Amino acid sequence: MAYPVAGRTAKETEAALMHFMGPRQRMEYFYSDRAPELIKAAGDIGIAHGLGTPGTPEPNGIIERANQRVVEGTNTIVERSGFAAHWWPPCR
Repeated sequence: MAYPVAGRTAKETEAALMHFMGPRQRMEYFYSDRAPELIKAAGDIGIAHGLGTPGTPEPNGIIERANQRVVEGTNTIVERSGFAAHWWPPCR
C-alpha cells in the first residue's frame, strides 16, 4: 500500500504511518530501507524499526513474498464473499 506525500519530511511520513495504522491499531515493528524520514518517524511514534542492508536483496524477497500472501488472501476473500464485481477494485 502506498501513501504518497508532497515531500519527504518526517512529519509527513509520520502522518502516513498513523493513517496506515488506523485509530485503533498499534504497530510494534516495521522493516524498511534506510530512508532518514522513516527512521525519524518511527522513532517519534515509538515503533521498533529494522533497517535493510544495502546489497542484500534476500530480506526484501521475504517481505515481498509475505505481502504477496496478504494480497492473495484478500483476493480469495473478495472472490468468495459474493460481492458484485464492481466492488472488487476498491478491495484490491
